[in-house]
Amino acid sequence: MSGAEELEAAQARRRKEQAWRGKTVYTDIEPLGRFYVAEDYHQKYRLQAEPLLMAEFAKMYPDGRSFIYSTAAMRANAFLDGEGGDAALKELEALGLSAAAQARLRERLER
Repeated sequence: MSGAEELEAAQARRRKEQAWRGKTVYTDIEPLGRFYVAEDYHQKYRLQAEPLLMAEFAKMYPDGRSFIYSTAAMRANAFLDGEGGDAALKELEALGLSAAAQARLRERLER
C-alpha cells in the first residue's frame, strides 16, 4: 500500500468512526516517524482476554517476539474487536486455529 493509499484508508476509518460515534474525532493523521513497539501488556489487547485463543497462539508462537509480530495474532485481535466483516470470515481457517477457536472468532465477527 502506498503512502497515499494508507492516508486515504486512515481518513476513511476516521470518517467511519465519526459516523458511528456521531461526533468529531480529533485524532491527527500524520506520516509515521520513528515506530516504538508497545509494552507487552498492550500487545494484542483483545486477544489477551481470550484464554482459548491465547493458549493456541502460545503453542504457535512460543516466544513473545514472534507472537508480537504475528500477522495471524494481529488479525485475530482485530476480529475480536469486530473488524473485518464478511471478508474476515473467509480468513478464519488460514489462521491455523482449532475449530473451537475459529468458532469463538466467528461469534465475535457475526455480532
